[in-house]
Amino acid sequence: MAAPENKESARTTWWIHINVTAVIVILALLGVGWYFKHEYDHAQRLELLERQRAKEEREAKDRELALKEAEREKERKEAEDAKRKKAEELAKERLAKQKADEEQRKAEKERQAAALKAEQDRRLAERKAAEERQSHEAKARLVDEASKNKNAMVEVAARICFQYDSALKEVSDLSGKLAGLEGQVTAYKNRMDAAAKTSAGAAKQLGDLEQARHTRVATGHGTSVGVDNTDQIAKAKGQADSAAKEYRDSLSGHEKALSDRDSALSKMKAAQATVDELGPTITALKVDAKARAALVNRAQATGLVLNQTPSNNDVALAMQSIVQAKGDSGAIFGLKVAITEVLGAPAPPETKKGESTGKKVFILKDGTKIIAVKVVDAGDEYSVKKEDGKFQTIPKESIEKITDE
Repeated sequence: MAAPENKESARTTWWIHINVTAVIVILALLGVGWYFKHEYDHAQRLELLERQRAKEEREAKDRELALKEAEREKERKEAEDAKRKKAEELAKERLAKQKADEEQRKAEKERQAAALKAEQDRRLAERKAAEERQSHEAKARLVDEASKNKNAMVEVAARICFQYDSALKEVSDLSGKLAGLEGQVTAYKNRMDAAAKTSAGAAKQLGDLEQARHTRVATGHGTSVGVDNTDQIAKAKGQADSAAKEYRDSLSGHEKALSDRDSALSKMKAAQATVDELGPTITALKVDAKARAALVNRAQATGLVLNQTPSNNDVALAMQSIVQAKGDSGAIFGLKVAITEVLGAPAPPETKKGESTGKKVFILKDGTKIIAVKVVDAGDEYSVKKEDGKFQTIPKESIEKITDE
């Protein structure tokens, strides 16, 4: 009995030994597995750290490269900015130089223009002064000539006034006459139209009557007879002849009225041309209708026939010259002097009625003193003869006062 129990005990001990061994093996395997896992995790951590360190080194290098590139870019931009600024400064310097040169050229041009204008003004002043001297001398000569040839000047003025007033009257008369002639033209035209209408009606009636005369009318006994309208035909012929005569008479009257109207119109145009031609001279002479009539009456009283061509060729030439001047004051100055004397214009203000006309002293507003031995009032100015025999014109507006010497 003891032997079986020992066997059972041995098996139990073996099984326990097996189980313990298995546990030890399992624990050993677990320990080995844990070791290798720990080592693997450690290696992974080391590899991860290495990769992290390599990445950080790369990023550091990249940052360093980026910084260097940024520095190079900054240096490049600074170089470009410096270059651009230098170019801008050079451009500004060129512009400033160009502006300075332009201003200098402009100043030079202005200086030259001012010098040229000053020279032109000087020459213009000299020319104007020379022209004024020549004008004064010419007016003085005209005054002297007018005094010597007063009758001729008066004849010239009278003829111009006579022609002007005659032309004015003719324009007025013909204007009224033209209205009547236009009425006649219209009246004759209306008569012609009425006569033509009547003549056309009479001709048609005559044609109808002629046709009816060749028509036969049945008598009711198997025969026919022609229509007898001889009296009606004769009457229609009379009406046609009367209308034709009226048309011829109206046509003749219309043509005469047209001729008379055209003739009057032509005469009025010629008269108006004379008014237009002489108008500037009349305006410059400052003679109204009353003064013109006085000049004409004076000339006619001397036996002049003003509607005929002047026998004195000098008068004809003077008239032509004055009219062609179209109111130029210099051309008609002598004429104005003659008219002033003839029409009895007031004497110069320094000469009183009944007093002798001795020497006169003209004191001008600028202080100039002029002694005159002869004075002629020429409207807006005086023409004087000085002691040295020279003539001079003095505008009235420049005179301060006039006294006896």
